[in-house]
Amino acid sequence: MKHSADAISRYQMLCLGFVGLLSPIIRLLPQRLAAVSGPHAWLSALLSLVPLTLLFLLTLRFFKYALPNEGFGELFIRSLGKPLGKALVILFTLWLLFYTAFALRSAADRYVSTAYFDTDPKFFIVTTLLLCLVPALGRFKVLGRAAECFLPPLALVLILIFAFSFANVDFNSLPPPAAAEPLALIKGMPSAANVLSLSIYMGFLEGRITEKGARKKTVFLWLCLMLAVVALLCVVTVGIFGAKLTARLSYPFFIVIRNLTLFNFLERLESIILALWVFTDFALISVLLFIIVNNLRLCFGYKPESSEHEKKLSLSDGRWLIWLSAALALAGGLFLAPDAVTLAELSHRYVPAINNIFSFGLLPLVMLAGIAGKKV
Repeated sequence: MKHSADAISRYQMLCLGFVGLLSPIIRLLPQRLAAVSGPHAWLSALLSLVPLTLLFLLTLRFFKYALPNEGFGELFIRSLGKPLGKALVILFTLWLLFYTAFALRSAADRYVSTAYFDTDPKFFIVTTLLLCLVPALGRFKVLGRAAECFLPPLALVLILIFAFSFANVDFNSLPPPAAAEPLALIKGMPSAANVLSLSIYMGFLEGRITEKGARKKTVFLWLCLMLAVVALLCVVTVGIFGAKLTARLSYPFFIVIRNLTLFNFLERLESIILALWVFTDFALISVLLFIIVNNLRLCFGYKPESSEHEKKLSLSDGRWLIWLSAALALAGGLFLAPDAVTLAELSHRYVPAINNIFSFGLLPLVMLAGIAGKKV
């Protein structure tokens, strides 16, 4: 059993989930939900509460009898036996490696497309990975503390943007829920649920989190906060640009920010926002690296947290897995999508489909097998 000094608090986990998920939420959801659900994109986002609640309730039941140092990986092995359990942990880890590479490439595209037009995306891929490698070589608790520090300024920025953007919202572009087409709302639900379900992979680090009794409260507090952010994003972007234009814009929220002025004092806010958004990419990719290395250490027979007090450049006690994971993620980020068309295809079709298979398909099957077999 690990010492509490090596773990993060439940609140720090909430901060990591909030800060990290802002990156894909802002990049994907306003545009995708507007394309499918039109002016009722905000309502479609709120309705994703249904599949997400079912997924999280199943996860909470799966962890009901987990030991303090057990996460998804340990419970997979306990539920299915070592050979199959470890094989599934490796399979999930390969998917998360792919997603880390995709997140690096997507972050680079956002910077190039919104502010640094003449910069090679490879520069941002390399620098972002190096930035995230620093916490990956250190202690998980430090990353939790960093997320705890990032949350207040990011939340303040979001509140200010939403507050001052509402003056430009045309509420005629946001018809009442009674006018919504049920089919359009149902079509939009999977998009929001898909992005928010990325948080479920934090379950692999559940053994690194204290306050086990606060699982349910924290999970649903986080979910309510994220759904509120998604709904407000849709209200602001669709209310300002209309559903059709929002669906055609690559980064509608950044265009809202670009045109925002606070008291005629702060103009051209996108540089400030982009600087803050570096923190969201940092949190997302750093926590993904921790999950990947945690899983590999489990499968290779190393204790997940045992090497965190070693020197940063040490390769002993399985620390070579950190460098291997970072190198694979970097290679994937550099070569995954050589152009914007390929990246868009991955972003809108293949990555969501694969994530659905893992988060709403394979993961629930494993959890149900463990519960049915009375192994958890």
